[in-house]
Order: sequence, then C-alpha cells, then structure tokens
Amino acid sequence: MPIIRAGGALLYFAHIPKCGGTALGAYLAERFGPPAFLERKFSARPEAARWTRSSPQHVAGEDLARLFPPGFFDAAFAVVRHPLDWLVSACLFKLEVEDAVPPGTSFGTWLEGAWEARARDPFAFDNHIRPTADFLPAPVPADHPAPVPGDPEPAIFRIEDGLEAVIPWLDAQSGDTTGPREIGRAQWRGHWRIRKGRAAPDFRADPAERALVARLYAVDFARFGYDPDGATRY
Repeated sequence: MPIIRAGGALLYFAHIPKCGGTALGAYLAERFGPPAFLERKFSARPEAARWTRSSPQHVAGEDLARLFPPGFFDAAFAVVRHPLDWLVSACLFKLEVEDAVPPGTSFGTWLEGAWEARARDPFAFDNHIRPTADFLPAPVPADHPAPVPGDPEPAIFRIEDGLEAVIPWLDAQSGDTTGPREIGRAQWRGHWRIRKGRAAPDFRADPAERALVARLYAVDFARFGYDPDGATRY
C-alpha cells in the first residue's frame, strides 16, 4: 500500500499482489519520487523481527482504516486482475521464484492447501491469496461527523486494459501531464526459469479448478465484473 505524493495530492495505491505492482511501483517512483509505507525486504526478515503481520504494501483495507483516518488521502486507486489469472500467477511465483511449491503440484492442489493455510492464519503468504476486495479502502462512513475530502471509493483499473490506463488518472490527480507516457514491464518468470534450468509448467485450469476459484473468490468476481467462465490466459 505505497503512499505517493503527486504534486499537491497524497495518493494511496492499493497494491494487489501479482497485478503489475512492481512495474507500476517503478513508474510511480520515477515520476513522483520514492513512495512511503513500503518495505521491499519484509519477507527476508526473520518472522520475530517483523513489525507487523504483513508487509505494509500488502495491508488489508480493514487494517488501513485503523491506521489512517477518513479523508487522510486525497484519492486512491488499485489495479485488479481476473481472479483465475491472478491466482495462477501467484502459484507460479511460489513455484518458480520462491521454490515454495513442490514441482508437479497442480494448481487446484496448491490453491486448496493455500486456502486451508489462510483459514488458520488470515495473513498467510503475506496476504498474497487474500481476496482482492479485501485490499481496497473502505468508503468513508455516511455518518462521519465532518466533511471528508478525497475520493470515498478508489479508482479501479483492470490490468487487462493495460497499465497505461492509470497514467491519465495520475495526470488529473497531480495536475501535471509531463510525466512518462509508458510503464515498463517486470519480466521475472523467464529470467528465473533460465537461471534454474527449468521448463515452463503448463498450468491450464480444468473445470473443477475454475469452479473452485469462482466459489472461493465470488466477492471479487461480483465486485469487479469478471466472468468466472470468461477467457483467461489459463
């Protein structure tokens, strides 16, 4: 959940894991300077030395509301992704980069095990498999005693539309259109496969796995308008 000062505006970026956050974060830093509330080496710290249960960039909306008062930010935004693509990407990251998934494990087996782990610990995997809707800041309460500036709802962008769709929104918030017009891409998967001498796994979700994703992440399909049976990369 990086915080960005863009011109005279204080922006909140609800960083959804595996939704282009690394590439977008690099763009934001280049354009507006280093963001706040971001700890890149959080996972490298021993658990006993961590200051909180999740990294600050992966804070859930309900926890955000306990840390920042209504109206603290001028506006907020997030990039979301089709839940199936998002979850397969998370699984592949665990498999190919972190070596946290045994080779040969199917996507459905991993997801069921990950969901069981999350039932025991809501902050498991640094919130990587938490429903996307959980990351969004809650609207300002209707009975709040004083007028609150800023957007009560975050601006939502789909990664399928391209990260560049965020740029005009940032222009409007910052009052400045002179920033870069392109956002780079973070290519981690091929790089790590080459380093480890591995072939690309074939992750094609079968009907049962699609149904499992639709059931576990129904809130995301409903809120962001994705079709559980719609075409995806997987």
